[in-house]
Amino acid sequence: RLVYHLPPYQPEKNLANAKARHEQFLKEIGLKRYIFFGVEDRNIFYTRTAVTGCLRLLDETLNQPGRDPERVVYHGASHGGAFGLYLAAFSDKFKAAFCGVPNFGDRGGFLAGRHTPDCIRTSQTFRGHLDTLLYFDTAFAARRIEIPVMIGVGFIDPFCAPSAVYTIYNELKGPKILLPKIKNGHGDAPPEYGPMTYLWLSKQISF
Repeated sequence: RLVYHLPPYQPEKNLANAKARHEQFLKEIGLKRYIFFGVEDRNIFYTRTAVTGCLRLLDETLNQPGRDPERVVYHGASHGGAFGLYLAAFSDKFKAAFCGVPNFGDRGGFLAGRHTPDCIRTSQTFRGHLDTLLYFDTAFAARRIEIPVMIGVGFIDPFCAPSAVYTIYNELKGPKILLPKIKNGHGDAPPEYGPMTYLWLSKQISF
């Protein structure tokens, strides 16, 4: 098992301390939320540096002893669901991906009256830089993906609205399956949800 600590400070084992340390870090760099970093310029926007960093991290991970490059899948949700889409779009390493309640999709949907929480909740910051946000929209990344993808969607999700998740799902080019959480939101799910995602992924790399 490999564990990577990504923030540029020493890891905190206690969850309460970790949250306080992260808030301190944001104050040190002068941001309320780290996803605001560089939003005025898509060449320095945090998503660009984070995605390129994750691509390098993926390569480094697969260079470790005992890794089978023919049996690599991705599992992530929310922010992790979004990055699964980015990585599947810009890397050929994955055989399949599960992206649960993926974020950062349909960010211009509010212009058509759809519910896009990021642009609504932080309108002053995000609406003024919509060109940057659309450049990194996960629905556009989905257009490049041809591997099998399972997408999880929460029907009462206030953060990654079903309208945004369906926009992502509709753009996927390869085999795809939708896993609905009809009575659940963002971070909750029925007990069978998690095992189903891992079972599906395992079948994608079974020889």
